[in-house]
Amino acid sequence: MVKAYSDASEAVLEKAEYKKKKKGVEIKVHIEYPELEQLKHYLKQLNGLIEEVNYKEEIEAIILLPKKEAEIFLENDCNYQIMVKRKEIIKEKYIDI
Repeated sequence: MVKAYSDASEAVLEKAEYKKKKKGVEIKVHIEYPELEQLKHYLKQLNGLIEEVNYKEEIEAIILLPKKEAEIFLENDCNYQIMVKRKEIIKEKYIDI
């Protein structure tokens, strides 16, 4: 019986997908429409991504960045020549790397 459980557990673990996680930050940013492509490019350099985009009067994007890169992004008023109107930390969370 123990052997059967052991074999079953081993089979499940072999099929399981493992993802590395890292401390990150979810940030809401407001930008003008022409800035979206530059933001995507800049986030790629910072190992970040856009999780959600809402197209309103201006673009409201939810971005994810590793914690250290988020600090750089938040401190820098002129992010890679992108005119970010507003930045707001939503929450800290673990992100896939």
